[in-house]
Amino acid sequence: MRVEGVQPSRVCVHCFTGSRPELEEYVRRGFMIGFTGCISDDKRGKALRELVALVPLGQTLIETDAPFMMPTGRKGRNEPSNLPAVLRTLSECHGVGEEEAADATTRNAVEFFGLEGPCSRQVSGGWELLG
Repeated sequence: MRVEGVQPSRVCVHCFTGSRPELEEYVRRGFMIGFTGCISDDKRGKALRELVALVPLGQTLIETDAPFMMPTGRKGRNEPSNLPAVLRTLSECHGVGEEEAADATTRNAVEFFGLEGPCSRQVSGGWELLG
């Protein structure tokens, strides 16, 4: 995109597993960065955990949809019920409470994907997805 001079209005880097220079460029350009259960894996996630804190919470999303990127200790299908494990690691990397990280990532998802309306509601301090 940079080479072609394209500046999209909204970008989500889905299940980020790249390098520090890539991440720094994405953050500088204001892209949303999605992290999966990979960040909680002791071996595969070590390098990623070092990068997580470089992404402002306001540009962070959490995801579970990649079947081989499950949180540590989980088996079976990777589904939204695994989001708390991803959130827990994200909050540890940022040095914030899980509630603060949950509020930020939920607000980010609501705003980025246009979920305001019947599937979400604003609650004290943030957004709640209904479902």
